[in-house]
Amino acid sequence: MNSIKLRSKFSLVLWSLVSCFVVNTAFAKPPTKNRGHDEMRMIMSKLDLTEEQTTQVKAIKAASKEQMQAIKGERDETKKAALESLFTAPTFDEQAFMEMQREKSEKMHQGALIMAKAKHATYQLLTAEQKEKYAQLKQQYRAKRKDKMAKKKNKQQK
Repeated sequence: MNSIKLRSKFSLVLWSLVSCFVVNTAFAKPPTKNRGHDEMRMIMSKLDLTEEQTTQVKAIKAASKEQMQAIKGERDETKKAALESLFTAPTFDEQAFMEMQREKSEKMHQGALIMAKAKHATYQLLTAEQKEKYAQLKQQYRAKRKDKMAKKKNKQQK
C-alpha cells in the first residue's frame, strides 16, 4: 500500500516537472542570430519609407544575400572530412589546420564586408529627415538594450 502511494507521488512530481519544462520551452524566445540585422530591420520599419525606397532596399538585400550565398558556396563535405582526417592522423598537421582556419576567416571577412556595404547602400537611400529619425531610433534602441543588459547583469550578481 505504501509503495503504491509512493509511486503515485513520484509520478505526480515527475509529471509536474515535465509539464513545467514543456510549458517553459513553449514560451521561450528563440535565440536571435544577428542582433545588428534585427536593429536595422526594426529601425527601417519605423522610417516610413516610400515604395521606391522599399523596392530599392529589397533589391539591396537580395543582392547581398546572393553574394553571401556565393561566398558560402555549397557546404562541402570534403572540408569536414579533411578536418576529421587531421584529427585522426597519427601526427597533427598544424600548417594544414592553419590554412583551413585562414580560409574560414577570409570568408567571414568577406561576408562582413558585404553586409557593411549593404547597410551603407541602404542608409544612402534615406532622406535627411529619415536619417535624423534613424539616428534617434538607433540611440533609443541602444539605450534600451544597454538598460536591459545592466538589469541582466545586476540580476546575475544577486
